Amino acid sequence: MGNLQYRLLEPAEVPEFTNLCAAMAAFHGAAEPLPREQWAQKLAADGPGGSQYFEAVCAFDDRKMVGFLVFSSVYETVFPGNGAFVRDVFVLETYRRQGVGRNLMANFAQLCLDRGWRRVDWHADRLDFDARTFYDMLCTDSFKLDRLSYRIEGDEIETLAGKGDDDHNQS
Repeated sequence: MGNLQYRLLEPAEVPEFTNLCAAMAAFHGAAEPLPREQWAQKLAADGPGGSQYFEAVCAFDDRKMVGFLVFSSVYETVFPGNGAFVRDVFVLETYRRQGVGRNLMANFAQLCLDRGWRRVDWHADRLDFDARTFYDMLCTDSFKLDRLSYRIEGDEIETLAGKGDDDHNQS
């Protein structure tokens, strides 16, 4: 392991980032959502240099990307201002348990401070004990037991959209 560097993903690095996303999908036993080139094009359109729906703090060993933390800005209304939602944290297997994940989180936390963001949220799968142990180490006083996470995707979004009552639509 060489000299690790941490910085935001740049548009030209999206193809390498896509390869790391594929490694993450394989780690979780998931299929790649698109052919690799189309996937890279979608990430380029949605990420840095595109719509910026997401950003990523990346770890590099020399010039090789070895890990990332993907996040999006989230606006809060009760305490007006931006926060962030961390969607994915992934480190290549040969770099795990060497502080790369902790450093990704620390660099991200500094970015949040620099941007004036006052809150960061993320989820961990209930049965992913490695991830939960890692996150518990970072924030032992979490509200994890006070919250549930919900998600709908694909056809479920269409189903929910059809549950509106036209007579009482409050849009």
